[in-house]
Amino acid sequence: MRISTVTMFEQSTASMNRQQSDLMKVSQQIASGRRVVNPSDDPQAASRAVGVDQAKAVTEQYSDARVSARNSLHRQKAF
Repeated sequence: MRISTVTMFEQSTASMNRQQSDLMKVSQQIASGRRVVNPSDDPQAASRAVGVDQAKAVTEQYSDARVSARNSLHRQKAF
């Protein structure tokens, strides 16, 4: 089977486009300092990241409530 120059050109072009896309993805990861830049990169990791962010927000709310309660108790002792 003979491979025409057009077929070789198309395969080479497709390979270069694929490599350039991979390079852009790695460049985005390096620039952002994150492995998952878009949720489509790794859906499971993106889901875990959302869960971690939500848990962090809940923890911060508890911390704020604790500080408020402590401040309120200190004010009551002063009277």
